[in-house]
Amino acid sequence: MRFPKHLYSNGKENSPLDSSKIKFYQYLYMRVHHSHWDDKDEFPGLNVIKTDQSLNWGAFSIPIWARFDDNKNYKIDNGVIGVKVKAIISNYRSNHNNTDANYPLILHKPLQNNYSHCELNNYLKDISKSKKRDYRFNIKNNCKIFCKPNEIKMNSNSIKEHIVMYFNYLVSIFCFWIK
Repeated sequence: MRFPKHLYSNGKENSPLDSSKIKFYQYLYMRVHHSHWDDKDEFPGLNVIKTDQSLNWGAFSIPIWARFDDNKNYKIDNGVIGVKVKAIISNYRSNHNNTDANYPLILHKPLQNNYSHCELNNYLKDISKSKKRDYRFNIKNNCKIFCKPNEIKMNSNSIKEHIVMYFNYLVSIFCFWIK
């Protein structure tokens, strides 16, 4: 697969978007190496879900683009899962007794070859191991499998995913009044 031009930052890696642009219904995608995929459960194992996981924001990426690494290599042996922002935020609030809707939980941190790159903002820095485990269970229980390792996506899915990505992009960039 050819590296998508939409992932390039084009010099904007020092200009992240405000966290308020990341909407609760949008997906964040992560790649999972095939060795961490639990075949009998059909989901990645809990240990692979890192507390400092890098994610691709669905407003600037479709799921299969999460297979690209920082060197623009397409890793077909990786699967891709997605989790809605809402699941991460609700888990954070339950673990921190925090109802501050303005807390920048997910930070847009563009990289040169991945404008969609996001990170969690000290999300799991000060919580116990049991709450970190709860976080992993939450992600696993709320994730959607977009492609399994070595699976080739069909073009019809790709067209739909592009439409969803552009819709999310427009909402995130131009509709700042939507909360």
